Amino acid sequence: MKYNFVQMNEKYASEIAYQWKYDSIYSFYDMTADKEDLEEFLDSKEWNHKFAVLNEFKELCGLFLD
Repeated sequence: MKYNFVQMNEKYASEIAYQWKYDSIYSFYDMTADKEDLEEFLDSKEWNHKFAVLNEFKELCGLFLD
């Protein structure tokens, strides 16, 4: 499978922040669990070292923080 790393943008950041939810002890990784983390993640000035990972169908499937 081939993956593409693309610069984070509003569309991908919003999908990750509001749609990616985790169960049990992993709920710590929910972006909405911490207001300050959420604001930082959605701040486009912070996207220089954040990348969305897309699969071969151009679907968001991961997040890479450099």
